[in-house]
Amino acid sequence: MRKTKKPMILSILLIFSMTMTAFADTHGKPVNRVEFIKALLDLRNINIEATNTSSFKDVTNPEEIPYVEAAVKQRIASGYRNSFYPADTVTKEQAVTMVLKSFGELDMTKKVPAHKAVEYTDFQDRDAISSWAKAYIAYGAKEGIIDGDKEIFNPQGPVTIKDLEDMMLKATEVFTREGLTAGDMLEKTEDKLAALKALKYNLKMTMESHVIDKSQENYEVFMTMEMLQEASMDQEKDKNHVISTTKVKTEGEEIEAVTEMVIGNHEMYVKLPETNKWMKQDINPMMKEIEVLMGTSIEGGTGISKQQIQLFGMTAAYLPEEKIDGEDYYVILFTVDKESVKAAMDEIIKKILPLTLQMKETQEITQQEEAEKRQQIEEMLKSLLSGMDLEVEYKYYINKATKELEKIEVDQTIHRVSGIVENHTTSVGTFTYFDFNEPLTLPNIKEKDVLKEFQLH
Repeated sequence: MRKTKKPMILSILLIFSMTMTAFADTHGKPVNRVEFIKALLDLRNINIEATNTSSFKDVTNPEEIPYVEAAVKQRIASGYRNSFYPADTVTKEQAVTMVLKSFGELDMTKKVPAHKAVEYTDFQDRDAISSWAKAYIAYGAKEGIIDGDKEIFNPQGPVTIKDLEDMMLKATEVFTREGLTAGDMLEKTEDKLAALKALKYNLKMTMESHVIDKSQENYEVFMTMEMLQEASMDQEKDKNHVISTTKVKTEGEEIEAVTEMVIGNHEMYVKLPETNKWMKQDINPMMKEIEVLMGTSIEGGTGISKQQIQLFGMTAAYLPEEKIDGEDYYVILFTVDKESVKAAMDEIIKKILPLTLQMKETQEITQQEEAEKRQQIEEMLKSLLSGMDLEVEYKYYINKATKELEKIEVDQTIHRVSGIVENHTTSVGTFTYFDFNEPLTLPNIKEKDVLKEFQLH
C-alpha cells in the first residue's frame, strides 16, 4: 500500500475531504492508540507498506498491523514488552509527542534542554507531564502547536480526531517549507544531485586528535590533520577522480602527503608517490556488500539513501534560513543516533572483514591461521566499538531558488577507549558542490600505466 508523495498542505486538505465519513464515529470523541496512529499517518501521508507480520502480541487485526509497524519503523510510536496496547486511549502528552515525531523530531531534548522546558511550559499541572514528554510539550507550546497560555494542560487527558487535525495544521506550518518536511526536502535535493551527469566537490577538513596511553604514565600525543579533498564525479559512467592533500602536525613535526585515486567499475587505482604509475585493486566483492547495506552506489552515489537514514538512525530538522552572498538558503540539521551507528558499523565489519582479509593477503595461509587472524581483528574492532561514543551533525545548505545542495558542514566528535588507550578526536569540515553538469577531464589509465607486481585481487 504505497502512497504518492504530495505537498503537505494539499495532502492534508485532500485527506480531510475524503475521510470525513471515516472519521465521523471518532471525530468528536476520545480515540485509542491505533485509531490515532492510523489517522496521523494518513494525514502525514506517510508510506504504509503491506505486511501481515506484527511485532506485538496484541496487534492482530490485518488492517491495523501495517499502520502500527510503519509508526514503529518511523519511531513515531513504540510498545512495551511485546505489547502495543492498541485499545488504550491516547493521552494529550502522547498525542503531541507523536505528532512532532511524525515530522522527524525524534529527539526534542536537543532543541529544548530541561531548563528551557520549564520556561516554555507555565501550566499549573506541568509537574504531571511525564519526563519523556516534557521537551515535546514545551516545544509545542513555544511554537504554538498547542495553547501554551492555558492554565491547565491536562497531560493525561484524552484527545479526539479534531484535536489531531488542529495540531497537524499548526505543526505543518512549523515543520515544513514549501509543503516539504526537512526529510522530504533533503530527499528531493539528493534526487536532484544524483540525477546530474557530472559535478565536482571540495572537502576541507580539520581534525584534532588527543591520544592518551595510560601504560606509560599517561603518555599523551596531540595531533592536528588538515585535509583538502578535490573530487570530480562522472555520474554517468560511475567514475570518480579524487586528489587528497593532507598535512599532519604532531610533536613539532609536519608531514604532507598527496594521494590520487580513481574509482570506477568496482576497481580502484591509487597513484604511487613520486611516480606516474598506478596500483590497481579489485574492490568488487567488498563494494557489493557495502552497497547492499547502504542502499546506494558507493562509486557514483553523492547523497544519502533512505536505507542509510534508517541504518544510522538519522533525523532531519529545519534551522533558521540564511543569506549567503546575496542568495537565500534553507538550512537543515542532520543528526545520527550513535547506537544505530555502532550497530551499523558492526554489521558492515562482519560483512566486509573476510573480503578485506582476502584482498590484503599476499601469501598462502592455512584456514586455522586465517580464522585466528579474523578472530583477533574482530575482537579488536568489537573492543573499539563498545568503547566508542560519538556525536555527528551535518548542516545542509540548499539554495531556495534552485533547490540545489551547495554546501554541507560536518561537525563530528568521537571518543574511543580501548583498554589502556584513549582517543578523543574532533573533526570539522565543509563539503562544497559546484560545476554541475560541466565537462570533466578524468585520468585515462592504460594497462602500461599499472604496476603489475602491485596488482591486488
